[in-house]
Amino acid sequence: MNKLKIFILIVLALAVLLPVQAKDKIDSNIRFNDLYGEVSIRPNDEDDDAYEYAEIDTIIYEDDRIRSKEDSGAILGLEDMSTYIVYPESIIIIHTEEANVSKIEMLIGTMWENIKKMAEGRSLEVEMSQCICGGQGTIFKVFQSKDGLTNRIEVTKGLVKVTLNDGNSVEVSGGHRINMTSGADYSLTELTSAELSSLENEFKECLRKMDEKLTAQQLNNKLLKQSSDINKTKADFETTYKTLKEQQEKANEAKELDVLRNISKQLDKLELEASRYKGALKEAEATLSVAKQKSVASSGNEENALKDCWSVVENIEKLKTDNKNTIDKLKEEMKKSSGVMSLGRTDALYIEAKSLSEDISDGLNYDFYKSAREKFEKYLNDLSRSEASEQNVFVKNYIQKMVKQLDSVPECDNVMEKMKFIDRKMPSYLQEVRKRLAQHKTIDSKSKSEVKKSFVENAARTLSNCNRLTKVYEKADKMFTKLESDFEKSAYQTSEYKECQDLWKKIKQTMPELESEVSALSTAVAAIKAQLSPTPAGE
Repeated sequence: MNKLKIFILIVLALAVLLPVQAKDKIDSNIRFNDLYGEVSIRPNDEDDDAYEYAEIDTIIYEDDRIRSKEDSGAILGLEDMSTYIVYPESIIIIHTEEANVSKIEMLIGTMWENIKKMAEGRSLEVEMSQCICGGQGTIFKVFQSKDGLTNRIEVTKGLVKVTLNDGNSVEVSGGHRINMTSGADYSLTELTSAELSSLENEFKECLRKMDEKLTAQQLNNKLLKQSSDINKTKADFETTYKTLKEQQEKANEAKELDVLRNISKQLDKLELEASRYKGALKEAEATLSVAKQKSVASSGNEENALKDCWSVVENIEKLKTDNKNTIDKLKEEMKKSSGVMSLGRTDALYIEAKSLSEDISDGLNYDFYKSAREKFEKYLNDLSRSEASEQNVFVKNYIQKMVKQLDSVPECDNVMEKMKFIDRKMPSYLQEVRKRLAQHKTIDSKSKSEVKKSFVENAARTLSNCNRLTKVYEKADKMFTKLESDFEKSAYQTSEYKECQDLWKKIKQTMPELESEVSALSTAVAAIKAQLSPTPAGE
């Protein structure tokens, strides 16, 4: 009876605990768009026995590990329509270490990234053994060898920022390749036209091959989803343009320059948003090219569905052209309406400058301050062609003051790179030092010399890594001290500076612990070396 009670209690405990654990999982918002062959998924902190076959509707959680076997692959899609193409015999891990940073860790294999425009304040990175890389509006291919000693990135479009393990960074533009090996050595070379063309064809072929693995029904479902997405985009665009047009007409009648300025901002943003869907349309066309081949043997209803989707793609392409014409027309109307107002050129520039200055405050990102400075410089250039007057001098002084204030805002990128490198490496180095110290406790005077030599060699490598990290830390410390001094003189503090302050505080709290453990390991190594040294003759 007691055993039965114990069994019931265990079952009840599991029933209570398991749902809680499931709730703790965080959705990565990354999904399988396509997959074929043997693609499996498991939580990263579990062993390989936990792998389960992946399906199109499988939810991918943070820290999930995805594995593709031979002749298998997958396309992962993000909410912003960015895509990852995972090659056969690859393993990746989905991470989200910070609120606005999504990260995919490449353990083994090859992957294509087609990263679209990310939402403001968000970033998406690929982490490999020798570097971290990322960018926006980019298409690039990454490779990591099985031993992790070699990384390669080939960029066909855009600009990819590669941060090496020593904290330094390299920008790799379209048409270039970077090879990295252990020890932070790298080579940057330009792709030949034949190599670039081959890579572009390989990317298209990947999409086509992935679609060929799908059944006709799966292709049809995919196309219908693409059709739905494109139709929604079309409806959103039409609604937005109608609203903006009505606002613009009212602003013209009321001669409200500030309102017109805000409409112009929205149009510029919308124009950028429209370009995001170019990649989606291309992917839809790639799917359709395969679907058309398969539809020859399909039922009439399915073939009609494919044709309907193609019609939607053509409509959205036409809509993009119409939208461009609408944008140009609205901008031209706004230029005319500003001339109709009873404002001189200097007054109009002052309203623009004053409105912009009201948008500036503490805690914005550096790019905002940089962009604002460029706009004020443009106002100064426009002002130099304006009528000379007392008002002109007043406005000029006002704008020059704003330019000077924005000139004083420092950039944090370099020190932030080094801080992130330290923050990323310190936990693993600390764990490694503690592992070596634990090994030292098992060694005594009776231990074999081979064991002692092995300990000294391994500990020396660990200490060498820690020494490199300490040097980066010392450099970052000097850079941050200067950064603090620069911001004391600055009119504004950036959001990046606040992030630097928080991260440096965290690092400063952990560094003494690492230094203490490193000191203990150094003493342990010295003691073992002394045991290995031959006793001088006569002693």
